[in-house]
Amino acid sequence: MPKKQEKRGEIDKEAVISLTKKFVKINTSNPPGNEWRLAELIAGLLRQIGFKVELVEFASGRPNVVASLGSGKKTLILSGHMDTVPVGSGWKYDPFSGTVKDGKIFGRGATDMKGALVSMIEAVASLRREGWKPNGCLKLIFTVNEEMGDNEEIGMRALLKKMKGNKDSLVIIGDTTNFDIVVTEKGILWLELVSYGKEAHASMPWTGVNALENLIKVLYHIQNLKIEGNNKLLGKSTVAVTMLNAGIKTNVIPEVARAHLDIRLIPEEKREAVIDMIREIINRLSEEDRNINVKVNELLYYPPVEPKFEGDVAQKLKEIIEGTLKRKVSIVGEHGATGAGYFIKAGFPTIVFGPGKPENCHIKDEYVEISDLLNAAKIYREFILSYLS
Repeated sequence: MPKKQEKRGEIDKEAVISLTKKFVKINTSNPPGNEWRLAELIAGLLRQIGFKVELVEFASGRPNVVASLGSGKKTLILSGHMDTVPVGSGWKYDPFSGTVKDGKIFGRGATDMKGALVSMIEAVASLRREGWKPNGCLKLIFTVNEEMGDNEEIGMRALLKKMKGNKDSLVIIGDTTNFDIVVTEKGILWLELVSYGKEAHASMPWTGVNALENLIKVLYHIQNLKIEGNNKLLGKSTVAVTMLNAGIKTNVIPEVARAHLDIRLIPEEKREAVIDMIREIINRLSEEDRNINVKVNELLYYPPVEPKFEGDVAQKLKEIIEGTLKRKVSIVGEHGATGAGYFIKAGFPTIVFGPGKPENCHIKDEYVEISDLLNAAKIYREFILSYLS
């Protein structure tokens, strides 16, 4: 870890930049993940500053980092994920270069969320350089497979089966919020619609049943679906068609067509009710046209959550953030998902906040402001001190 600083409380800027670049250069695109190189690097860094570290693996080559410092009932957990979404095309900067330009670090995962992991590590490292020890237990839990919702249960969902929270514990998830404090978030429901037809030569379409055309009819009505619920922080639930696949050749009427839906649900909505609404649309269209045959498959469900935590703890965090940034921050809802719901289900009061702008996630030329990483490290440091000293 970085050399000892002369000034107490100082965050090592060069270490933050260097480590973020190293993290970005390790390709953890999911699928397939392959987080092991990053996990081993993090484990080594944390061991150097006195943490007891376990690499907990539920799938080959994909270890979770579970690091502990100190002991006692009172526990603070800083958590984040090591995997990223795939790269895609059209990048100006090499997505695995960690290019530094104009006060920004570019690369896949710079914002979501390798930069935040670095800020957490440097926050603790700065304390350890001063000989600090926690009055209680400080844990850093960095997981795999978050970008896939951990549907396979090899990351956070698997770890939490062996963990149980209490009123003396608190989790901070460092996901990208631009330093706002997230107290509620939408859930994720991924559906696959599969349309079945009859193959035919495209010059004689009347001899077949076009699975793609029928699926498009269904999607048109789903796009106009009205989900009436409203949340004061999150607004309404949303439905987006994100993938469409059909056909084997230009001159062949497709026999099968598939579409994926990304549905974001507010806490007031039940997934079963939304699926029933979609099936009702399909059934009504099938009654009008017997050639329409579309099935609904659930691919993933990530429940909406309203994190529960002590108000004074949230207020203390808000004061630290605003004191560091010299600006106001807001209590907000998160349109994406962070994993907070799984912690809450396991009994852990949970807060979500971290550096970076949400609009910089999952895009080409993803970047994070270096100043954001430094401020995040200062905030994590001060909150750790206030909670465990």
